[in-house]
Amino acid sequence: MSYFYPGRINVAALEAEASNVRGGENPPFTRDDFCYGDQAFFPHFKGLIEDYMLDQFILMANAVVQEARWHEQWKFGMALYVAHMATLYLETMTPNPNPSASQVINAAKAKGLQTSKSVGSLSVSYSFEGLNTNGWQDWQTTKFGRQFVQFAKFLAKAGMYVR
Repeated sequence: MSYFYPGRINVAALEAEASNVRGGENPPFTRDDFCYGDQAFFPHFKGLIEDYMLDQFILMANAVVQEARWHEQWKFGMALYVAHMATLYLETMTPNPNPSASQVINAAKAKGLQTSKSVGSLSVSYSFEGLNTNGWQDWQTTKFGRQFVQFAKFLAKAGMYVR
């Protein structure tokens, strides 16, 4: 990238390069990439979630996971994002096809991270304490989210400047 015009510095180009903000269009990412295709990242999600919901999660991921930043890991980043959202979605499901309001509310309650469980008299304990990790706490609730954060932090190590 050229930062200089004859006799002048191209400040806009210099700021764009230094900002570490990446732009551009992502290549296509589909349900086949996620769970339906022969080379799918997470085939175990196949048939668990309605296609229109998967499409929504893919649209969300496409707005967040930029190929220009993730490069060769972009499809994996997309898959991790979608898997995290799909897992959260599945946690809100109830086994009853016609759930009561309380069943829907109980299924949608945040549970935190499981800290202990007992077999006799069935007891499970959850903690929200370990979820605050500098703005990424929502991503700590699934293993897919934790992996996503690990890669996202690694790929965004350079500084960012937005004016």
